[in-house]
Amino acid sequence: MKQDRMESTAFWAMAIIVAAGIYFRLKGLGKWSFTNDEYYLAQSVRHILETGLPEFKCGGYYVRGLLYQYLMVPFVALGFQEELIFRLFAVCSNIIAMPVLYKLGKKVSGTLLACLVVIAFSVSTLEIELSRFARMYAPFQALFLWYLYSLYKAVIEGDLRARVWMYGLSFVSMFVWEGAVFLALLNFLPFIINQEKKDIWHVLVSIFIVVCVARYLSFDFRHYPLGVEAYWPPDIPLPQHKGGGRLYKPLLMLTTVKSNPLWLVLFIIPIGLSAWIVYKVARSREFDSMPRICFGVFILFAVFNQYGLLLSSVVTFLLLGLISLDHLKSRIFGWVALTVSVNFMFWASYGFITDMWIQALNIRETDPFVGAVFNKMSGLPDSLNRMMSILVTFFYYPNGFIRIVFAWLKIYPIFTISAGLLT
Repeated sequence: MKQDRMESTAFWAMAIIVAAGIYFRLKGLGKWSFTNDEYYLAQSVRHILETGLPEFKCGGYYVRGLLYQYLMVPFVALGFQEELIFRLFAVCSNIIAMPVLYKLGKKVSGTLLACLVVIAFSVSTLEIELSRFARMYAPFQALFLWYLYSLYKAVIEGDLRARVWMYGLSFVSMFVWEGAVFLALLNFLPFIINQEKKDIWHVLVSIFIVVCVARYLSFDFRHYPLGVEAYWPPDIPLPQHKGGGRLYKPLLMLTTVKSNPLWLVLFIIPIGLSAWIVYKVARSREFDSMPRICFGVFILFAVFNQYGLLLSSVVTFLLLGLISLDHLKSRIFGWVALTVSVNFMFWASYGFITDMWIQALNIRETDPFVGAVFNKMSGLPDSLNRMMSILVTFFYYPNGFIRIVFAWLKIYPIFTISAGLLT
């Protein structure tokens, strides 16, 4: 009875606080003019009204938040105030996320935790500010949370119908924001955990979605077909766009080894050891197939000098229960660790002794964050700059998290971040 009373009190407190949170999300929503980023989205919608496509007159297509753009078209055509209607859609997306937070919290730990999570979400200054920003981030957040709910039902509760929602949401998400790549990869999780042969069709669907998402996100729409430069007078010098889309590629030292015969011969040592250990791991009957696959992934990342991916995969596999601490204490993992160490020492030696890879990989232009760091280190000794280049090559990929943190630190006041964390 006492527990029921506490849950009832928490629920009504949550309802009152959610109402207050919605009020602050809506207050003065259409008062201020668009920011720079909001303008891009609104202007693209105007172009859709004119031509049917988000094509800028200076060249290229603006496809970020494409679904958001087309959903706004009828409202703009009907003459609604753009600042209000664009931001209202973001606010509604943020509000739609609240029910799924409640449902997830209740499934994980009951009504009390669900209410506390929704309360924190409702009054968070970060969430309030994000919801009032006419961009695709709030819609993607809502979509991602509903995807997690479907994933929970598919993995924990074994609900096969939830997989249909997973596939639909992950496919649609690529038209909302670039984070869709994570949803596409998470589609494999039910198969990885269950490992049932009847799931092969689910694997094929997941592969299809990954291919579609990767292809769409990596295509350079902004410079298609000719690029912005084609619309400028020929006498104006402009830097040549290097293309590549929005998915960053890892920096692979292996692509430069072939130009150095000595190091190409020396590479036989780590690659030969790696192949032998992979063979031993595959033949081992000490563990089930999943830990052995995970060990093979660790070695693969080490061969391609992707130690950031290696560390993140170790943590991810441990959290997912695909491997355990007992697996990491085993004799076979000792051989895997030795192989990873040999590859690390080879690539580190290659990085310190040779120079060609630095120019070939163009470390300083990996992205603005890396360039800014190297600019600040310009007065330091060459040895420190080389060490930094090696660390970037080894650990910077995948770089999405660092880029997001760096971007927020540049534009979000420290006091507001602290207040958001406290709430």
